[in-house]
Amino acid sequence: MRSARKNSIAKTLRFRLALLHVLLVSVALLTTFVISLLLVKSFMEVQEQKTMGHTLQHAQRLYFGEEPPETPLMLPPETFQRLETEVPGFHIGIVDREEGPGGWVYEVIGSSGSEQMEVFIEPKGRIWIAKRVPMADLFQQMESILERESKHPLSLFILSPEGTPLAGKIDSGSPVGELLPELLRQAMEDTGPALLSNGNHWVGLVRLYDGNLAVVAESFGDVSGAERLGVRLFAILALLFLPLSGGIGYYISRKAMAGVERVAETARRVQGGRLGERVTVGNEGYEIESLATAFNEMLGRIESLMEELQGVTTNIAHDLRTPMARIRGLVESLEWRELSPEKHRQTIGNILEECDRIMPLTEAILELARLEAERSAMKGETIDLAAEVRTACALFSEVAEDRGIALSCSIPAAPLPLACDRSRTQRAISNLIDNALKFTPKGGEVRVSLETEEDRAVLRIADNGPGIPPKEIERVFERFYRVDPSRNTPGNGLGLSMVRAYAQACGGEVEIVSKPGNGCTVCLMLPLAQ
Repeated sequence: MRSARKNSIAKTLRFRLALLHVLLVSVALLTTFVISLLLVKSFMEVQEQKTMGHTLQHAQRLYFGEEPPETPLMLPPETFQRLETEVPGFHIGIVDREEGPGGWVYEVIGSSGSEQMEVFIEPKGRIWIAKRVPMADLFQQMESILERESKHPLSLFILSPEGTPLAGKIDSGSPVGELLPELLRQAMEDTGPALLSNGNHWVGLVRLYDGNLAVVAESFGDVSGAERLGVRLFAILALLFLPLSGGIGYYISRKAMAGVERVAETARRVQGGRLGERVTVGNEGYEIESLATAFNEMLGRIESLMEELQGVTTNIAHDLRTPMARIRGLVESLEWRELSPEKHRQTIGNILEECDRIMPLTEAILELARLEAERSAMKGETIDLAAEVRTACALFSEVAEDRGIALSCSIPAAPLPLACDRSRTQRAISNLIDNALKFTPKGGEVRVSLETEEDRAVLRIADNGPGIPPKEIERVFERFYRVDPSRNTPGNGLGLSMVRAYAQACGGEVEIVSKPGNGCTVCLMLPLAQ
């Protein structure tokens, strides 16, 4: 039943992941399609504006009737006044100079607004009109040339400066009729070309040299048709890619879920008490591999903690069994035997003595638990580490003398400020010195030195005792662990555990350097107060 339910959940999750993959691909395709349409439309608008600008410039050149000279001439003031008098309303377009039978003359091409004229002027003689071209004929020439050279449907209109049509019929419902008022308004404010768009139709207006206005309307094709084509292409791509993306999503989710299912299956086996189980790391991807690796590391840590807990429990039971058995025996003797008052007092004293042996063990366990739980030995006070080490050396000097051990101390005179709890600092220093004296034989030597390295204080306590085997160095920090398997050496195996917990709480660390038969050196490194 559980297996069927598990398979159902896995299939549902794979289906959801595949559906999510389809949705993501759909959104990506739609976004790409919309952005592509916008970019194409923007590019087409830029190209259409450029084409309309060229068409308007070409219309201006055609209105002159010929290409203007590179260096246009200007009529002298007196000649210009004679021209205005004899040809009223004449607008000069191009001024050139030609050689004639009687000498050179000015050739002026211009407009009266309703027709184009070619006028010849003698420098000091007569003025005559050599050619007249009605506006309708000029308009037809311009329109014919523009239509022939344009790649798109094109319409041309000539308007008076006030906007009255002079050539070409403007339909009020056409794009020109709709956009003309706005174009005229722009022409009144600016002398440059004016361009407006109405869908795929563009209308441009440019002012001519005589004040008339040239209006060009050009159609660049049906943009909506291109959009419809794009929609069709998008639909085809969607039909091709969405099923494919769904299959890919299902495959990826199935592959990923295989790793997740292995983790879940391993977790169920661990729940049954098999702490040695590990997840097989596959090739389902970086995330699943990271999950499996982290899960295995967690299992390893749990297994290590459980082994440590089992060892601690065994050691506590071992250390408490003897005194508890003696207490029980002494209490039973009080009940079963008739003891004299002296024997009675002696038995009670023995019971209290056994209790005194148990109390330090329980206090040490509680203190170690507090240190590891709080992870902070700070209380805001700043103490002098040099003074505390100096005091500890003075207290243990008599103990060392009684045991026949030489105790030497090298402590700087300057204070070393340390932001840690005073009582815990004293307990850590005492544990280290007491350990060194405990394992140093008679006639041996214990050296205590304190110095600074960068921004931390380093307390070294070295002895010339039997030392610690290399494989045992890291284990001596475990609670209740002793190098002596018989556990006959005085102590409870918590001293170094408490020192390490204290160092970590202060932000420091503790290290041991030892060679069997050559003594042992313990280094306690603590950060100095700023």
